[in-house]
Order: sequence, then C-alpha cells, then structure tokens
Amino acid sequence: VVTWEFDGIEAATRYSVVIECFPVENKSASIERILKINNKVPFAEARYLTIAKIWKNVYDDGRFELPKGENADDYLTKAAAMGISARTVTETVKGKEVTYIVYTMPEYWTTDVSALVDDQTVRFFKTDVDKNEIRASLVQAPSWYEYTLKDSNGYTLEPFQVVFEKDPKTGKLTFSLESVNEPLVISNIRLVPAADVEVESYADYLAKYEGVPSGKDKIKIEAEYYSAASSQTIYPVSDTTSAINSPTATDRTVLNVIGGDKWQTSGQWIEYKFKPSTSGMYNIATRFKQATLEGMYTSRALYIYSDGTLDASHKGYYNGIPFEEAGRLQFNYSSDWQSGKLTDGDGTFDIYFEAGVVYTLRFEVTLGNMGAIVNRVQKSLDIINDAYLNILKLTGATPDDYRDYGFSRIMPQTMIDMVLQSRELYAVSELLASEADEKSSMTATLQNVSDLLRDMAMDEEEVAKNLEQLKNYIGTLGTWVGDAKTQPLQIDYYSVQAA
Repeated sequence: VVTWEFDGIEAATRYSVVIECFPVENKSASIERILKINNKVPFAEARYLTIAKIWKNVYDDGRFELPKGENADDYLTKAAAMGISARTVTETVKGKEVTYIVYTMPEYWTTDVSALVDDQTVRFFKTDVDKNEIRASLVQAPSWYEYTLKDSNGYTLEPFQVVFEKDPKTGKLTFSLESVNEPLVISNIRLVPAADVEVESYADYLAKYEGVPSGKDKIKIEAEYYSAASSQTIYPVSDTTSAINSPTATDRTVLNVIGGDKWQTSGQWIEYKFKPSTSGMYNIATRFKQATLEGMYTSRALYIYSDGTLDASHKGYYNGIPFEEAGRLQFNYSSDWQSGKLTDGDGTFDIYFEAGVVYTLRFEVTLGNMGAIVNRVQKSLDIINDAYLNILKLTGATPDDYRDYGFSRIMPQTMIDMVLQSRELYAVSELLASEADEKSSMTATLQNVSDLLRDMAMDEEEVAKNLEQLKNYIGTLGTWVGDAKTQPLQIDYYSVQAA
C-alpha cells in the first residue's frame, strides 16, 4: 500500500482522480489496484481498478513484386514522398531473378499510403511456405499515459466522482493505492473537480465547427494493422465468411479482421494512427460484424488524441472522448457483415480533423447504454437469489407441494420482493426491446423469469411447486448477465472519409 496525504481541502468535495502512470514491462496480466480514502474503500467499484498495459505488434516488411519493364526507382521515389521507408531486394525464384519493392510498416495512415497498400496488395505479415499469413508477435511497449479512475465493469463510462473530506478522528485526508497485481510507476496524481471532466454534447461540439467544409481525404485503415492495444489477447484473425472482406483469398489464409471474442471485455481498447492532408469535417465509417448477441447491440467508446503539434486552444485538438455521444457507439446485431458510419443509434457524426496532425483513434469496449440495463438485471438477480434462499430455509431442498407453508405470513417482504422484481424484469425487457428495435431470446428470458415470479408471488400454492424452476431461472439469469457483459465485435476496416 502506498499512501499520500492531501492538504488544502477543507470541506467535502467531489473530484475525479487522474493518475499519470507507466505500466512497467512484466507479466501479461493487467495492473490491478484498490483505492482507499482515509484507509477505507469508499465504494464497491473502488476495489477493482484495472490499468491496462500497452501492447504492439511486430509487423513484417511488406513486399511487392516489381512488374516487368518498370523502374524500381519510380516506386522508391513515390514511397519516399509518402514518408514510407522502402528498398529493393532481388531474389532467385525458380531459376529467375525477381525484384521486390520492400516497404516498412508505416507509422500512420494517409490517403496515399492507403491507396498504395490497396493497389499493390501489400501485406505486413510473415508467411509460411504456402504463403499463409502468420500472426505477428506481440510485445509490451510501455509508455507514460494518463489513467482516470473509472468502473472496470463498464456499467458507467463516466469517471468516478470521489468525495474527499478529512477523517474526523485524525484530521487528515489520505489517498491510498493497494497493489493487487503487477508493478506500476506513478509520476503524479491530480484531483480534478467533477464539473471539469464533463464531456460536452455533440450539438455543442458541432456548433464550434459551424460552416467548416468537408475534408478531402479518404483514408482506409485495415483493422488488422493497429498501432497499439490494451491486451495480448487482441490479435488479427482470418475471416472467410464474406467474399468481399478486405483483403480476401481462396488459396491461402489471410489475417484480414480484428476482434470477435478476442476483443469483448470492458476496458479493452485498440488504437490506430492516421494523418489527413486537408483540414475539414470527416466521418468515420466501419465494415463490421456483430453476430453473437441476438436482439442486442454491442458498444464502443471512441477516444481521439492529437499529437503534440496542437494545444487545447486550437481547433482539432483532442485528448479523450470528443463529445458525449462518442462514448456510446452502437453496432447492431446481424448474421451478415455490415457497413456504416459511427452512430450512437440516433445519428451519425461529423468530426473535425486538422491537416498535417497525426491523430490516434482509440476504440474501447464499453457497455454503453446497455450498461444501465445490465446493471438493473444484476441488481434484480441479487434480490431474486436472496428471495430463493429465504424460501429454501423454510421449505428445504425438496419442498412439499401440498403443504401450506404460509409464505405471506412468515416472509411478507420476500413475497413483495418477488412482485417488485417481476415488474422490474418486465420493464427491463420492454426497454431492451425498445433499445434494440426488436424482441429476441434475450428479452424472452427476462419475460419468462418475470412471469414465474409473478405467478409465485400472487399465489402461495405456486411457490413450492416452482422452487426448482426458480433455481434454474436464477442460473439462466446469471448466464444472461454474463453474456450481456461481453461485447464481441469484428472489424474489417475503418474509413476516415469526407463528411
């Protein structure tokens, strides 16, 4: 445990806590800490602070066979103009000399780089003897970054608002971090007034860029070429379910998508870098697939960071979520691949980017609007489980269907709880159907449990008869919560394009 003492805070005040930290290269596990204020854990979520490490792929050089009759210097000159390091290599293949243009993996994507990679089908993965692509190795790449304390479960995207006040017994105010897993270096801790970390709405954001024309770039970023990730479990995979995946091949394995069950846990993120050549308003579009959670959508939070050439007074400066709606992007269910602009379910977004600035896009797994729904079901599940255990204490594991146990007389609150939770699950089911614009097996599960609780609460004779079924439904509801908390999503590519 490391403890710091704060001065200058007299009255109880709410702050968000920002830690500048360095995730030391060590084991693959995430960094975990427990927060304590005045030697006490202030709330349950403070027990589970998870700080991600930074992982990067070690990509191979990309190769392109020089067409007959063409000059290699033309290709090298073009690559140099794009900022790509390139060289030539001559090899003997089946008795003939073949010249290849060898490209180094670009640090960021531009319109020209995207076009070159597309036109020449340049791939940055090693291959085996059959030309099947081999997954690149992942290495830890620690660097300094700011971590704002927030819910690791993803129920809420907003940072914690921690109340700081002096201990009445000691007259001191202390802040402690207790180590659970993995080393961490901290350079400073900042307490930021809660009001200062609130993110503006998209309407307010857009008002600042009224009249700004569209940009002119179209930058295609293959999703398998990310610049950093929060976990070594996130890596490119092969998908052959669509003939128009980018790229696709019938004679070999290409690692052409990212995500799925490798990128589904709250807090996991992937980053991409790009640089526009013209300033203006842009859309970000994706080709994606979410074929796991039927009747639900999965969510991502979009963070944007600009490089050090801009400060907060400049247009196009970003240091986190650009506007509130970007924190709850939705990707709807379908058995097919889909394409579309980023949306929160109500509309799409125009985003300003400044020419010549290297931007980082971070897509982080979150529950989005679904977080409140999942949290309500989790709380309901806890109450239903307590009601089941109370009944079990009276009836035993094998209740007599024909005995009058007098449930309403002996445990009136338990019977009331079942009525209330029946209504709660029905309300959540309707809300979920409204959010996803359809009813599904996910809503049917909630309604089935709701109906059983209603029958048991309204007729005492149904309690003993259905106790075993209630036990099964508690397990089903637990599975429902577990499934809803996972947010799988596959991405083929991103497109930063003119609005």
